[in-house]
Amino acid sequence: MTFATRSLTAILIILLTTSVVFSTTPISSPTTYEVKRVYKPLSISKSKLANAKSIADLNKHYKADWVSEYKSVIITACIDGVTMKEEGKDDVLTSDQMKLMANADAGTDISISTVYLPDNNLKSNDIHEMGFTFMVNPELNAEFPGGENELNAYIDKNVKEKLVDLDLRPYQLAVVKFTIAKDGSIQNSSIFSSSEDDESDSILLKAVENMPKWKPAQYVDGTLITQEYALTVGDNQSCTSNLLNLEEN
Repeated sequence: MTFATRSLTAILIILLTTSVVFSTTPISSPTTYEVKRVYKPLSISKSKLANAKSIADLNKHYKADWVSEYKSVIITACIDGVTMKEEGKDDVLTSDQMKLMANADAGTDISISTVYLPDNNLKSNDIHEMGFTFMVNPELNAEFPGGENELNAYIDKNVKEKLVDLDLRPYQLAVVKFTIAKDGSIQNSSIFSSSEDDESDSILLKAVENMPKWKPAQYVDGTLITQEYALTVGDNQSCTSNLLNLEEN
């Protein structure tokens, strides 16, 4: 047997006797215990409003490419309790529209209505209307007494230490949603996504319901507003996170 033949035989033996194991276990993040703000579907910060130049800057889902020709763009808001409107000719915001939105009463909705001809190839191209409503987020979010460090300590004691036997699947997220009222009390607490264990769900719900009063959210002018929050336990890569709207628009 030649040297080349012996070498080839050795390689074949190695390949036949060596097994390669590929893991099919999903790679997921470690279990986290967090309390996060739940944002309204359409809400923006004061600074983003101040820097907006077009409708798309106010709503990332706005479909400007649907429009062939604008007929009117009307913005409606309340100032000192009085409903006021400013009209523009296209999706570029006018100075009067910007002023109206900047001076809108804190915590009230701002509405935008667009009347337009659609961009399509239909012979009968009728005028359409689309619109949306948004609000400006308060400058000061609700705050747990003592701040974030005290909140984390509360969650450690009342959730993490009591759920030592909780066994969540990869990509599973247990969630309790709740509202911080204008007086700082906890309201509307409910299981949004179950841990699939009744005792664990009960621990999560009680941890939220037994929280001390928070400092409520407010605007710089002192106007108080309710805010939604969520206590989450599990894997933040879960699809459930996308349903909660935990990031500011």
